[in-house]
Amino acid sequence: MMTSPAEKPLSGGTAAALRFPVFRRIWMASLLSNLGLLVQGVGSAWAMIQMTATADKVALVQTALMLPIMIIAMPAGAIADMYDRRVVTLIALSIALSGATALAVMSWFGLITPQILLALCFVVGCGNALFGPAWQSSVSEQVPSEALPSAIALNGISYNIARSFGPAIGGVIVALAGAGAAFGANALLYLPLIIVFLLWRRATEPSRLPPERLSRAIVSGVRYITNSPSIRVLLTRTLSAYSPNDNLVGVTEEAFQRGVAQARAAGFVIFDTAIQTTWGRPRSRPAEPAYRALVEGVREGLTFFCLHFNAPGELELIEPRSAYIRTEEYELFRDQAFRDWLAEQPLDIIGMRPLREELRATLGGPARSRGEPAAEQQSASAKARKAAARSAT
Repeated sequence: MMTSPAEKPLSGGTAAALRFPVFRRIWMASLLSNLGLLVQGVGSAWAMIQMTATADKVALVQTALMLPIMIIAMPAGAIADMYDRRVVTLIALSIALSGATALAVMSWFGLITPQILLALCFVVGCGNALFGPAWQSSVSEQVPSEALPSAIALNGISYNIARSFGPAIGGVIVALAGAGAAFGANALLYLPLIIVFLLWRRATEPSRLPPERLSRAIVSGVRYITNSPSIRVLLTRTLSAYSPNDNLVGVTEEAFQRGVAQARAAGFVIFDTAIQTTWGRPRSRPAEPAYRALVEGVREGLTFFCLHFNAPGELELIEPRSAYIRTEEYELFRDQAFRDWLAEQPLDIIGMRPLREELRATLGGPARSRGEPAAEQQSASAKARKAAARSAT
């Protein structure tokens, strides 16, 4: 049931939900918990690297942490609807805390093995998978309906903040005190979240119906999704956004070209081609020939050359299977011989900022009206026989 926080005129945009004490406390504690989980991810990968040099075992660390979400997510959602969400969150956090504490203790006494590490990471993952649906669905009980969009946005911001800083903090902790300290930090950072849920006095109203069986609850949820057009559309778009077709699933070539023509007519700058990091390159294939072929394949027009280079370092812990692609790319583009060769190619290599300023100057500055013909824009794009705008993301 909905609680009734004090009604106030909402202001403050995205931060409006932070005006409600229950949500504010849970949000701050969940931020710490998210940081702890990402710190543990770095510590777990480092601990596995120290115990075995097998890339498969290192990759299995992330599998152990994330696989429970795939297995438990649907039952966890049904459980969150069937039982007191506060109780469910406390049980879930207790499971995750027990796994994190066991990791810290066993690491301290030198008892960790690859199998134990993976098993305990799986336990932590199970706790988090059970916690997620109960926590997310309880947000509507922490704020009034007017503040719900703000609360949902803030929860997403919380995870993105943790994702931005957590691995770096984890790297510092591991470098200074070892993987065991990272496990201990994660265990400690669960405590604030457990405390705020213990202190939350959730208003409940006895249900007039007996709870569903778990299997029936899952079936009911699936039936609700299949009969809700808005949710079907949302899920379809979410899944398509992560497809290998760069978010253009279902778009025909005719529709795409029509959209490009309309955008150019409105005065927008449209790249003719986009090429990027050689993701499919096996480790046995040297980087330099692959990138020489990539550059030589650039065609006439304005090309977006999107590189993803990273200096050697913590990336190997985060992406153990593909880190070599990004670090070798970084080393290659620092190599003076390769840069000399690149300078000899029939390319005008333009950074995004200079390109923007050049186009603004050609088009008469940023104040040009949207209805002005785009011929000048196209001539600006065609000034170079081959142009590559390179962006490191």
